[in-house]
Amino acid sequence: MRRRYGRGARPTPRSGSFLKMPNLSDDAQILVVDDSTAVVDLLERVLHHAHFAQVVSFFNPVEALTWLADHLPHVILLDIEMPEMNGLTFLRHVRARPETEMVPVVVMTSIHQREVKLEALAAGATDFVNKPFDQLELVARVRNLCRLATYQGMLRSSSDHLSELVSEYSKSLDESRREIIARLVRAAEFRDNETGLHVVRMSQYAMLTAREMGLDDAAVATVLQASPMHDVGKIAIPDRVLLKPGKLDAEEWRIMQSHTIHGARILEGHSSPLMQAAAEIALCHHEWWDGNGYPNGLAGEEIPLNARIVAVA
Repeated sequence: MRRRYGRGARPTPRSGSFLKMPNLSDDAQILVVDDSTAVVDLLERVLHHAHFAQVVSFFNPVEALTWLADHLPHVILLDIEMPEMNGLTFLRHVRARPETEMVPVVVMTSIHQREVKLEALAAGATDFVNKPFDQLELVARVRNLCRLATYQGMLRSSSDHLSELVSEYSKSLDESRREIIARLVRAAEFRDNETGLHVVRMSQYAMLTAREMGLDDAAVATVLQASPMHDVGKIAIPDRVLLKPGKLDAEEWRIMQSHTIHGARILEGHSSPLMQAAAEIALCHHEWWDGNGYPNGLAGEEIPLNARIVAVA
């Protein structure tokens, strides 16, 4: 079985093969798979006359599949009755590959049974041309399908570009959130330097604890990023209490305990799961398993998991 490139045809690599096409006929690549020399010769003449310069022909569908591993044509013209592998089997292989599942395939056949056409449609045929084919009709169908393939490529390119933009935006947003966290913690450091040093240690301990508990990577990252804000409410505590060198009296202790409520108020009301976790931690990190903690006297599993992890850390 021989493989032949049409006159003036150039094998085109898969990458970027049809995203930009100022001249549809000249730049479009057509793959012909048919075991008949007469049919292939006629198709090449007709397509070249219509200014399709890149026509790649195979008499052996197995060889055509090998070629498709490295190339992406705009349209495939496919015979059904072929030795070694029939057209329907070839078509199923084409549709099973993510790279070629959207390539338009025109099935050319002299078989007029309805069952064959239904089977071809089920296998993924885009269109049909009956043999002997009308040359003008064939060219019109190929040109329309090339245009369709071009639009599909443009949509995929736009989709990929949009995904990149969303990824970049998400990365920028994550960086902004981390910067907000760092600045909130720094603000707490201005009030109490011990707080600043403390959050670095405990956030690492909290991360290790979450990981040892078997939490997934996203949950571990949330604990690591949210835990440094657990004492941000101390910003609202008066210096006479926060910086008092001696033991706090009952009233002063009540004021100090309120840093949990102030912290939650500073952090709450955001749609971000990270900020929601931070508010939860700020409010509940002094709750105890036995219910003797503050501010709400929660016990056991009433205490949110993130807050329990931070309390241990």
